Amino acid sequence: YDYLCLLILESIYTLHRSLQLFRTWMATFFSGGRPRVNPFTELSKNFDGKNDFKSEFLTKFRPIRILGQGCFASVIEAEFNMIKKSYAVKRIPLRSDYVRDDRMKEVNALALLDHPGIARFHNAWTENPPPGWQLYSDRKMLDEMDEWKRKTIRLNYHEESSFLYIQMEVISKLIKMHQVIQLFERGTLADWLANQANNNRDVTRMKSWFRQIVSAVAYIHANGFVHRKIKTRNVYFYSPDTLKISGLVAAEQFELRDGHEAFFIPVLTSKMDIFAMGLVLIEMLIAISSNTAEQEFFNIRRGIRTELFSEQSDEGKFVAWLTNVEYTQRPTCREILDHPFLGGYTSRFFVEFTVTKLLGAGGFGCVFRATNKSDRAEYAVKRIPENKSDVEHALNEVRQLAALDHEGIVRYNHHWIEEPPKGWQHKTDHELLERMESSRRTLNDYEIDSVFIYIQMKLYKKSLTDWLKENQTASSRSLPQIKSWFKQIVEAVRYLHINGIIHSDLKPCNILLDKNDEPKLCDFGLAKERKVENGQELTISRSSVFTQLYSSPEQSGWFTQFSSKTDVFALGLILTELCVVMDYSTFIQRSQIFDSYRQGRPNRSIFKDAETAKFVARLAAYNSKHRPTCEQILSDPFLGGRGKSNNLIQRIMMYWFS
Repeated sequence: YDYLCLLILESIYTLHRSLQLFRTWMATFFSGGRPRVNPFTELSKNFDGKNDFKSEFLTKFRPIRILGQGCFASVIEAEFNMIKKSYAVKRIPLRSDYVRDDRMKEVNALALLDHPGIARFHNAWTENPPPGWQLYSDRKMLDEMDEWKRKTIRLNYHEESSFLYIQMEVISKLIKMHQVIQLFERGTLADWLANQANNNRDVTRMKSWFRQIVSAVAYIHANGFVHRKIKTRNVYFYSPDTLKISGLVAAEQFELRDGHEAFFIPVLTSKMDIFAMGLVLIEMLIAISSNTAEQEFFNIRRGIRTELFSEQSDEGKFVAWLTNVEYTQRPTCREILDHPFLGGYTSRFFVEFTVTKLLGAGGFGCVFRATNKSDRAEYAVKRIPENKSDVEHALNEVRQLAALDHEGIVRYNHHWIEEPPKGWQHKTDHELLERMESSRRTLNDYEIDSVFIYIQMKLYKKSLTDWLKENQTASSRSLPQIKSWFKQIVEAVRYLHINGIIHSDLKPCNILLDKNDEPKLCDFGLAKERKVENGQELTISRSSVFTQLYSSPEQSGWFTQFSSKTDVFALGLILTELCVVMDYSTFIQRSQIFDSYRQGRPNRSIFKDAETAKFVARLAAYNSKHRPTCEQILSDPFLGGRGKSNNLIQRIMMYWFS
């Protein structure tokens, strides 16, 4: 729909321009080839110049020369009488008070923009001369100018028009390039590109110039405006290698509604500027004639890839990215600046994946649902921030976890490290959350110079927490199914313990359900190494970072004591949550029940049967020494085990596993 609207607007504009050219040709043809007589000429002859109207422009400024013409405006270089300094004064005819007031509001907003890459607005005012006065004044002004500075001002305004004047930085500059002094009439990028002496383009230099343009446009977008008129004639040189953007009078202001840009005209979007910058970049990288450029740009607008670049070249891919026919697929200014083509930082995660949702965020990282751009498959990608000094140790743990191979544990597909520039990740996260329309303002706390570990995993659609919320009646929770799930969970935890790993953050949201409703353990961000000496497990002291709701009694101190029995306590709480329907609107009920176990005074009446209550009490015993091992849990008759075995070999194996 949006693309169709753009085509319609473009067709209307093309028709308008064609009618203008046809009208000019007809006027010349019927006048026998003589210059066309402007319809306001007779009016100017009848106006004798005797009027009390005082123009603020002519009072404060001395016109020097005509800098440029547009369809709806003229730009005049004028010297400010008070300080003898030249400015560019843009004059725009206005046909109604409504348009005048509307334009003045936008100009006042644009005047607040302050960026080194944007031509500054110094002042703005309106004038409402009497009919015929402006034409008389324009002719008189042209007569007083030197001939080489004179241009005919297009008299394309109504006799009763009022005028908006905008005082800006002067565009005319003496530019020294390649050891040659050139006086550009407007000092624009278009003039530089049109000079055949500049046909051999330094790509590095062009990229530097383009970065300046994008940086200025990014600032404009960040302040709620769309330029709408980005072209080489609206980019001028402030110095040989410093560019500034002008032409902001055509800018449209937008506001964010429900996270989206809202305009009076729906098809307007900041991505229009991105497309225009792509066309500007083509002209900067390759010396082409205006006719060739017009034809190539015509094709690009219709989704036909340009043949000016190789399809596989970096330039071709970059330009195609900016000029994608589908505007939602075009990048933002920030993404352009971060792209390696312009020498910016590039994140492998954002290059290879498209983020679609934030699945979760906590003290040890965040998890995204993201689509891989190559295979189009969805994955869960976890990002863990680390200090530079700890990254190697963290990587060793990740490699150890990646080597785990058990049907009850989520497999890690790939992992990699990213080290963005200082502050880059915070800014990118903020933009990402806005794009996803998330209520969160930050993802998780990390240092400004953090290193990030990314882990790509299989995506599961549901967690055990989701299942618990969906099944809020006792009848929807079958005890045989609960026992089956719990047995699979314990088997996965037992596998971790055998491999010397303590999960230490077991909870329902870290247990995922696959398409067959089989539970899988995930999120080993807090996993610890399990140490055994002389057949006895050693406790590990670490700073107290854990999920408080599912923590064990031994984790309540300033320095927590971890052992495999810490996981067993959490298993007892999870089984309680599976068997007892609890209120998920708050943490109060769960916290009260779980606290009773942490305090050694469990309330067994919450269970339907004494057998379940007794079994949970063993797992969530206050003293960790009284809790069973995973092997003992699996052999318990409650889960269909055979109880305590008298077989010597089994007893030896159980002791070794413990």
